[in-house]
Amino acid sequence: MHAIELYLNAFLRHQGVPAAQVRARMHNLADPAAFAALGFRRRTEMHLSTMSERREYLISRYAPEQIRQHTEINRLQATLVEVMTKVGKHLRR
Repeated sequence: MHAIELYLNAFLRHQGVPAAQVRARMHNLADPAAFAALGFRRRTEMHLSTMSERREYLISRYAPEQIRQHTEINRLQATLVEVMTKVGKHLRR
């Protein structure tokens, strides 16, 4: 989850979003502007939104005993791969 957030932050910074504005997002992975620019699949967009709504990042860091509420690892890995691939392609342009 942290890697996904870092990729999205790198994308936003590359797009010229000020660092203070990126920091203000505070683990919010659901960014419609990033979704539109990167062309994520609908399922990936839904997953990012769901993780933000459930506050999974905070739960994984500070309340690991609630781990059963997390996304399945294969869904998380698929999301990471798509974010990594699309942000990487965008940054290489």
